[in-house]
Amino acid sequence: MKITIFGAGAIGGTVGAHLIRAGHDVLFCDADTAVVSAINSSGVTIEGPVENFTVPARAVLAAELPDELGIVAVAIKEHHTPSVAAFLRQRLAPEGFAVTLQNGIRHEVLSSAIGESRTVAALINFG
Repeated sequence: MKITIFGAGAIGGTVGAHLIRAGHDVLFCDADTAVVSAINSSGVTIEGPVENFTVPARAVLAAELPDELGIVAVAIKEHHTPSVAAFLRQRLAPEGFAVTLQNGIRHEVLSSAIGESRTVAALINFG
């Protein structure tokens, strides 16, 4: 099942790059057309204390996403959560679910839109 990552910043980009490198089918979604373009042309590069690597990746704007989304990782700034939750209410596949990669912040907003059984709150710690 394809994994869609909303937000291709530090958290979304790092998680997505590792998922791609592990062989998963990942599609990034970002609101910034420059970010989408950069990912499509250059992939995602991770530079850190442990290792550096680049993976080829695909990215789209929200309007370009498929009609049904399976696994969704939400790695956006907190103030965007209500609009993404409303979007996912319409686009999440019946068997789909979302993981909040926002250190558990605002997972209630997401779960009220798509249901508690389809929402996973997560904590992020790199290093």
